[in-house]
Amino acid sequence: MATIKDVAQRAGVSPSTASRAMHGSKIISQPTREKVVKAARELNYAPDFNAQNLATKASNTIGVVLPVDHHEIFSNPFFLEMIRGINSICSQHGSMTTLATGISSDELVHNIDVMIAQGHIRNFILLYSE
Repeated sequence: MATIKDVAQRAGVSPSTASRAMHGSKIISQPTREKVVKAARELNYAPDFNAQNLATKASNTIGVVLPVDHHEIFSNPFFLEMIRGINSICSQHGSMTTLATGISSDELVHNIDVMIAQGHIRNFILLYSE
């Protein structure tokens, strides 16, 4: 799997320049950005979300909170379509999604608390309320 260093080497720039170009930094010229994006495409580069989290000390993961009733999740097409749409938009913006649910409301709240405390989740989208 290609790394940002591989992309930088192919594009003839430093790894920090390649990273800035991939993140849309305004200090990177358009020709350099295009060169980096082309190199990333050629190498099938995919960002390492864990490395980004370590470097920025922030999570790029969005939590999607689902209802406790698993029958409702699987029988109502609304939830699957929402999850697909949310995942698609998050992917386009360099974020990942994770689902938060539980067998009871207490377990759901506990799971969310753990995700927050461990720094795994940046924001939540609620598809459930009580």
